[in-house]
Amino acid sequence: MLMAEDKDKTLGYKPEIKYTEEYDSKYVEQYNSNNISDIVVNNNINETIDNTMDEVASLVSMLPDRIHIAVNQVFKPVYLDWKNNFKDLVYPERIPDPDDLIFVEPPSRPPRPGEDPTGGDKEEKPEDDENDREPGGDPPGHDGPPNPSFTDDEEDEDDDEDPNPSFDWEDIYEDIDDDTTDVNLELDILFPEVNITETIELEYTKNMMDLYNYYSDKLVNTLSSYYMQLLMALDGTTTPEQLEFLSQNISLDKAKKATDETRTLMDASLKCEVVGNLKLSFIENMFKVENTLYHLKQTRVAHELRYRYNSLNKDSTGTKEGSTSAKVSEAMIITYGRKYEDAYINYYKYLNSSLSTLEDFFKEILTGLKTKSTINKK
Repeated sequence: MLMAEDKDKTLGYKPEIKYTEEYDSKYVEQYNSNNISDIVVNNNINETIDNTMDEVASLVSMLPDRIHIAVNQVFKPVYLDWKNNFKDLVYPERIPDPDDLIFVEPPSRPPRPGEDPTGGDKEEKPEDDENDREPGGDPPGHDGPPNPSFTDDEEDEDDDEDPNPSFDWEDIYEDIDDDTTDVNLELDILFPEVNITETIELEYTKNMMDLYNYYSDKLVNTLSSYYMQLLMALDGTTTPEQLEFLSQNISLDKAKKATDETRTLMDASLKCEVVGNLKLSFIENMFKVENTLYHLKQTRVAHELRYRYNSLNKDSTGTKEGSTSAKVSEAMIITYGRKYEDAYINYYKYLNSSLSTLEDFFKEILTGLKTKSTINKK
């Protein structure tokens, strides 16, 4: 005889899976205000980005000259833009949105049906137990004349009625007027008043801080990994000749001196050097300082034009000229809103591509250093 806990281990065991319905309609309030002054800011992010930028600057300064210049063509403009324009600003954790709704419980509302106005529970009336009634009689405790609604004749008539009557919903709702019908809600729904120009400034600040935080964090990780693996490759180097062999390109004379045992490693080292130099040349040509400044300025100009057209007062005179002016202004707001989004996305793609190509370059040259280190040990 199998125990209950051992039945689920048998080959023919079939689990009994039952679906349990559970619903939760509780409203979780996320924010209770949408005013600019009540926005939660995070000053720790500023300090984090600033420390990471300084750490990257110190790591870049120790790179070989050619790599140092290539990295600084992207990093230096970003570093200066951060120090001059964003370091002292506050980081908003949330941007106000005019389409958001604020749900506020009203201070006083009329009592709901069945609710005690004083706040207590409504006194429930005792329900009659149908089992205590006598057939054709009145409920227990009834002292008046017999109730005709409990006669046997009418009970027989009720049995002849349709148990599933059809309803004409149009007749039910025809007397309801949507304009005069009051609906009692637990919460008041408010539409926040948002200053669009302040919102644009906050959005620009948050976007640029998020971008620079991502860029600096990924760059410091790439450089730290490079230096760590470089030290591992230098482990075991004892003579100046071995150090020179690691730090410089392989010459033709050194390649000819390779033995049969190290020929494969020498070929791999030469391949990594050639491919690494080609990738570094690609970085120098594609990620010039002019390209970095172009994307940076394009994003800033798009933001300023977006801010400018949103801050203009629309002509509300109602004339033909005023209507035309308002339409042109609205079109410019939409146009530069899209231009800002495109410029910001292009700036992100540019910085992210520079990080990816730099990481790929470091992997290539580190592979060559590891093979050189193996040659030195042999």
